[in-house]
Amino acid sequence: MAECKQASSILGTGRSTGFTLIELMIVFLIIAVIAGVSYPSYTSYLERTRQSEVKGQMMSLSSSLENFRAKNFSYDGAVISTLQPDLANNKFYSANLSVTGAAKQGYTLTVTPVTTEMMKDTEVLVLDHKGNTCADATAACTPAATTNW
Repeated sequence: MAECKQASSILGTGRSTGFTLIELMIVFLIIAVIAGVSYPSYTSYLERTRQSEVKGQMMSLSSSLENFRAKNFSYDGAVISTLQPDLANNKFYSANLSVTGAAKQGYTLTVTPVTTEMMKDTEVLVLDHKGNTCADATAACTPAATTNW
């Protein structure tokens, strides 16, 4: 009898080892649940990261605008693409610079998220020449000392 068992294990006719279909389906289900829970968190993280990056680019443009004003005595003629190319070429946001005031001594910088699925929950960011900021789902916010990002 012992010889019979030994021969069957050598020939491979005994129970084979491996994973059953049920075990593989359970592993697949666990991976799907983890992916389903983590994906929204990951996309939210990407939105916050891109928003932080564009805020830094806005502040860099603000500094460049102040240098431009010191050389030219006004903001008139300032162009985003020459002062801050990273902001002008940002694929997730579009920037608009409006020079304000009678003597062109003020500006409002509005950065709007490009309407894609990846940026659907981010706000429009606004920065003015006084350093006041605001963020809103629309561009209707007005920067003031009491509002901030």
